[in-house]
Formats: sequence, C-alpha cells, structure tokens
Amino acid sequence: MKNKVKFLREEKNMTQNELAEKSGLSLRTIQRIEAGNILKGFTLKSIAQTLETEPEKLFEATDFFDLERAKIINLSVIFL
Repeated sequence: MKNKVKFLREEKNMTQNELAEKSGLSLRTIQRIEAGNILKGFTLKSIAQTLETEPEKLFEATDFFDLERAKIINLSVIFL
C-alpha cells in the first residue's frame, strides 16, 4: 500500500518540493517521511495542516495501534 502522505500529496497534485515549501519542512524530511520514517510532533502537525487532514489520518490502522501501544509502554515506565 502507498504511503499515506505520498497518497494525499499526489491527490492534491503537489510535488515533494511544494509540500516541503508549504509545510516549512525540508525536502529531505519529506523524502524520509515518504520512505517510511515515523511522523511525530511538529512535523506531524505541519504535514497534516498542509495536506488539510487530521494527523490521525496520516497513519495506517496498524501504525496507529503501534503508536498507542508505544504511548502506553512509555507511560507505564512512570509508574514503576
């Protein structure tokens, strides 16, 4: 399946360079994201805003569950 960021970018007829410019991120960052690097923080918000979507929509269902699992694991360390 195609990367969600790449899919949405192409759906809006944007090049990687245009997405980089509009989002305030570097072209290399966009390339890394489309190659499979995980989105988080400012990068996630910036890409979602630029592509006019919700941040959660940039993840596959399995990515979202993995993300939620990682949050739980990280939070559980606080209580040890």
